[in-house]
Amino acid sequence: MTCEHTETPPLNRAAGIPVKERVKVSQNWRHGRCRRETVLKWKCNLMPWMEMDGEYLYLSQAENIQAYPLCPDGTGVQRHPQAIFSGHQEDVCRFVLVNSHIVSGGGDGNIVLHKIRGSYSVKFSAHEQEVNCVDFQGGLIVSGSRDRTAKVSSVVPAAAGAALGILV
Repeated sequence: MTCEHTETPPLNRAAGIPVKERVKVSQNWRHGRCRRETVLKWKCNLMPWMEMDGEYLYLSQAENIQAYPLCPDGTGVQRHPQAIFSGHQEDVCRFVLVNSHIVSGGGDGNIVLHKIRGSYSVKFSAHEQEVNCVDFQGGLIVSGSRDRTAKVSSVVPAAAGAALGILV
């Protein structure tokens, strides 16, 4: 095997690399070196869902969502969660952060609405199989499931949890 080194002008080095990949790589580097560090570890074989706001990293682990405070100096996250949001009987498949709420869809077919800075959670029986996608806006929860349905549910007190529409 022969290796050759050719000097490539700086402008041509990134020509074949997609912009998305260049941005991803560039954000991994600080002060000219790549920081490879494991922030959190767990003993699950499942891919977690993650979301960040300005103060916390929210991470799904099995049937819970854990809130890890971000370090003030911007170097990572604290090792222990400050809050744990639960309510599913099976793994959390997907969740979203909207204003002061977390809306999660689980493998149990349920949707759970959590108040981030409070102690209440509301569970909706939404689907017959796992919830693969969920979103929340203006008092409406939109969800899609492996059961091949998409549902629009209301969280306003008069119709809380009621399916307003089902798309099959």
